[in-house]
Amino acid sequence: MEDTEFLHIDTLKNVKNHLEAALQADSFKTQYETAQVLNLVAFALFRLDQRKEALERTEQALAVDSEPKNIVSLANKAVILWHAERFQEAEECVRVLQDLRENDADFGYMVAKAKAEIAASYTRFGPRFTRQAVTNFNEVIPEGREPEVWVWKYGCALAQRHGLNLQHTPVLGGEGSKEKFLNVFELFEDIIQNSACTNLKAKAYAEVALLLDAPFDQETSNALLRKSHMTPLGACEKALLLDDSDASILSKTANLYRRARDFPRALELLLKANKLQPSSRSYHYLGLVYKALASMAKTKLKNDQKNAGESSEGQVDETDPKSAESRKLSESLSEEQVEHEKSCEHPTSDSRLTAENPGTYFLLPEHARSTEDDMTKRLAARIKSFPSGACSTEFSRSDEYVPETIDALRMAVDFSGRMNSRAVLDLAFMYKAMREFDDAIALYEEICDKKFSSGPLDLVTAYEQRGLILKTKAECEKDPDKQRLVNREAEQMLNRALTAATRLYSRTPHVRDRIGDLWHSFSTLLKSVEESDRCPRDKLREKANLFRLIKKHKESLSVLQEICQLAPEEENDPEHLKLVIENHVDEQHYSEAVTFIELLKCTKQGNQTMSLFGDEHFVQKVYIQAARDALLQGSSARHFFYSAFSDIFSDSMLSAGSCSESTDSTDSDMSSAPNPWDVMLLYDENMEQTAKKLADVVHEVCGLRVTRMNQDVGLGKLRSEGVVHVMKMSRLVVMVTGQKQCSSRELRLYISQAAQRASTVTLKVGGTYVPGLLKSHKSDSCPSELLNIQIKEGESYGETEVSAICHVFRFLVGIGNDVRNEI
Repeated sequence: MEDTEFLHIDTLKNVKNHLEAALQADSFKTQYETAQVLNLVAFALFRLDQRKEALERTEQALAVDSEPKNIVSLANKAVILWHAERFQEAEECVRVLQDLRENDADFGYMVAKAKAEIAASYTRFGPRFTRQAVTNFNEVIPEGREPEVWVWKYGCALAQRHGLNLQHTPVLGGEGSKEKFLNVFELFEDIIQNSACTNLKAKAYAEVALLLDAPFDQETSNALLRKSHMTPLGACEKALLLDDSDASILSKTANLYRRARDFPRALELLLKANKLQPSSRSYHYLGLVYKALASMAKTKLKNDQKNAGESSEGQVDETDPKSAESRKLSESLSEEQVEHEKSCEHPTSDSRLTAENPGTYFLLPEHARSTEDDMTKRLAARIKSFPSGACSTEFSRSDEYVPETIDALRMAVDFSGRMNSRAVLDLAFMYKAMREFDDAIALYEEICDKKFSSGPLDLVTAYEQRGLILKTKAECEKDPDKQRLVNREAEQMLNRALTAATRLYSRTPHVRDRIGDLWHSFSTLLKSVEESDRCPRDKLREKANLFRLIKKHKESLSVLQEICQLAPEEENDPEHLKLVIENHVDEQHYSEAVTFIELLKCTKQGNQTMSLFGDEHFVQKVYIQAARDALLQGSSARHFFYSAFSDIFSDSMLSAGSCSESTDSTDSDMSSAPNPWDVMLLYDENMEQTAKKLADVVHEVCGLRVTRMNQDVGLGKLRSEGVVHVMKMSRLVVMVTGQKQCSSRELRLYISQAAQRASTVTLKVGGTYVPGLLKSHKSDSCPSELLNIQIKEGESYGETEVSAICHVFRFLVGIGNDVRNEI
């Protein structure tokens, strides 16, 4: 595992301590898993330069099996002995390995088990190694035998579920689609239905419960519910029925009972888990249960005091307008307080957004109708009403359940070697709620300093909370000079929160539907930008970015317009245009986005500015969406399709930095162009009518210049030479195939020429045949709807027709065929 060379020492210590505790608690149910864990402990000890202890663990791993056939243990032992300069003993281990390779018929399966062991080790080292884990598991699962194959499938499913965690997507890239979630569910389902190991089945049920409870979009949630036929708590009960002596199962299910506010059940399970095998996770969840109980006790105490006060004061004068208004306001705030505390009593685990959902920012309906200034005032009022933090309740150390909360969270932090950033955050929130600000700031600083182990969402929260606490401290500061210094530091922290969140958003655009939940103090961040000492242009641009992050695109565009009025030269600034384009794309105004894309192309930097968007095909996807909208509305889509095609297949006609022209004016000077044809179609005789139909659609609808085989051969040339010449003059060659193999000798010649080009693809119509020479090139099936399209001018196409056109076009330009996620 050479790619683990730069693992942080704290990560290695944490892995070692956790696994040794699990071994001591006898948590592993099979010899295979026990040997695997001993090998990983030995690896961690070796990396920590504790070679004597590493050798002891390796000997223990070899002793688990009656025969020394664990090639990972043998290899580890050889390396440790070699580094200890015990060369003869190291060579003996190597000889045993060589003997196994040469004489043991089962050596291939030993290698597969070793790969699976490496994959399982990767899952222990954090999200950066998730891809390696999944890749290694997928390689060996087809070769798997009973009972190890179920351990491998569980490891693979677990790694993929961790990869779908929103906290990890900035590291891993991509996003959690419905198909990915369903694939993970099917792996767990396979284990539940077919594995003979009760413990693995129970673990799979616990993971299914977490999947069912995760905050998906409605479509994914419905699909999972249909497939599972159970609720999250139903899956928990099944897991506990199968095995209630596994600490990991107990802690995971307990957290789901906590979210469901069944605190007695959660408390029972967590106390049992800690008795079996104390861990950072179980202590963390225990702390959150105690915190919820403390909040409930505090609320009950306040209500009791309020009721006692009301009974002693007598009746309120219902006719007094001031009393009525005060009562309405009190009721309104009380309702909001209940909602706020509900959100705080459902903190997160590995599938939630933030540590204990730190103060949700509520996107109320009236916000959408308000103006920018009015919205800011409303948000500022809400922040003022509810103190920032994971919970609006303020505590003191003498409050009921507070000492237990602090003790449990401290144990969670210590058990993880201070690597459990969620537990650190929740402990900091408690200190803040008790107004022990210095201790809270110290923990937030710890999160910010340990960027290697803190998730990106945790960093946003830590920066933000430091800033908010410093704002509070500045208000209490009597010395004007000190107050100014503390305020300046607070603004720096809030701006860092904004920058970190902006970076996170740009790397994970699918966060945008829930971005408002990340910051409960949006108005504070906005105010911080407005009051900073930056130049007006930078402040406005940052405001525009912030509005875009919470999907307030009209407000964002309005601020960008202010920049143009303030500094007209900014209108053609690439960063300014990028923000405008992204706002229009988020609003699904693709034709408006295209207008600004073409302005961006015409700036001094030209097409180089397209790298600003991150996705190399972002611009082409916008063009295709604009074309899609145009076809559905009965407008011409040729310019959009042609622009996307020209961006991919650029030649000397389209030099970098120039504005592309519509194809409507290109036919007249086609003969003088270096590449007069965009697409050339090759086909067998029996596919001529199909090729003609395809050429008509691609030319008439997409605006590309299409030539068919033999169609445009110049006079005075041999036909074969002419076809090859036309092929050279075409940007893209498309081989159209049916069910039969190519019978023409001439066509085989053309295919051999086409195979030498990078820009050659095969489009299969009603069959699966691909010529042998073109198998290394891309191929795809042509939708049957495409061949039934009637070319229309000024009339709209149907949804299925448009989907077929876009499908084929996306394949031709090589940017995928998923029209549901164009951008």
